[in-house]
Amino acid sequence: PITIRTPAGLITTITNFAMLPKLDTLTPDRGRVGDSVVIGGSGFFNVTAVKFNGISASFTNDSVNRITATVPAGVTSGPVTVITGEGTTVSAGTFYIFPTVTDFTPKSGPYGATVVLTGLNFLDVTNLTFSAVNVSFTVDSATQITATIPVATSGNLELYNPAGITTTLDVFTVEPQIQSFFTTTGKLVLQWPIDAPLFRVASTPSLTPPVIWTDENATVYNVGGLRTVTNTPSGASKFYRLFFQFPE
Repeated sequence: PITIRTPAGLITTITNFAMLPKLDTLTPDRGRVGDSVVIGGSGFFNVTAVKFNGISASFTNDSVNRITATVPAGVTSGPVTVITGEGTTVSAGTFYIFPTVTDFTPKSGPYGATVVLTGLNFLDVTNLTFSAVNVSFTVDSATQITATIPVATSGNLELYNPAGITTTLDVFTVEPQIQSFFTTTGKLVLQWPIDAPLFRVASTPSLTPPVIWTDENATVYNVGGLRTVTNTPSGASKFYRLFFQFPE
């Protein structure tokens, strides 16, 4: 109640004065499910609920000026609400949730392969990169994104939204795509991705067992992001292959 002192005496209101809660700060203002968030403000008496974009969260009413809450499962980016016995207050700003990648398939494939990512909070993803190169992608739903591998270099996928960056734990491995063709002058050209430096070239005159492969000792050049070998076949027909040379 409110009491007023007058020359005649004291006057006290019949009803109590209710102090409405006021939410001023969120620290931090972005996070992931399970993160702790400190809510600063005033009037946090008898707090009955804290909600992140409408989803109830567990919390501790530390004082009349502070609440510690845990980001709940299933939440998306949105305002934070504090409810007390006296009223409700809503944050002026948005609490942003990082996207979560639970899996992606396949884990390997050629340059240009289509990859499907599954997870949570994909609707506000604004950019996706692979090995620091922008990826062409489609947000299929809040839980799925379809992307195209843009380069022939293995690496992680990175998702961007207003909260920040989420990097996949697994690496997408780009499988070598071997190209072969003859030039107009009759030279044989073999090409494969530049991130496969252990490949070497060998040849054999026949695939009839026992097959004996002979190292061509060809010089490897980097041409347009591809490792390139040029040979000039002579004499009888030959079969060529690329093989791994493991470090000693």
